Amino acid sequence: MNDVTALAAFLQSRWRKECRDAEHFHEPSCTAPGQSGHRSCRCPCPARLHHQLRINQRILRDCTQRIDHERRSGSWPLDSAAAFQTMQALALPYELDPGWQDAWYPGEPWL
Repeated sequence: MNDVTALAAFLQSRWRKECRDAEHFHEPSCTAPGQSGHRSCRCPCPARLHHQLRINQRILRDCTQRIDHERRSGSWPLDSAAAFQTMQALALPYELDPGWQDAWYPGEPWL
């Protein structure tokens, strides 16, 4: 597994956990937690967390697509380097996670 694939898998794993954890941040008066179909809930915190996770997932998808495209085309990897640095920045909040790798610090070489 290369650094890009490993970092993408790490981020997806962390974000899946955050998505599950977002369900713990409902308002005290909310009756949705524990009920099936609680998507109609209007609690601001879980909605904001889910929205940010969707944004991060889209950024990650765009980055991996740019890297894959440049690897297939054999072009100069400037976009790939920028995309990987973006992925490193997305992972930085998780640097204390046991799955973190030191090569993921922003600015570290990756190819």
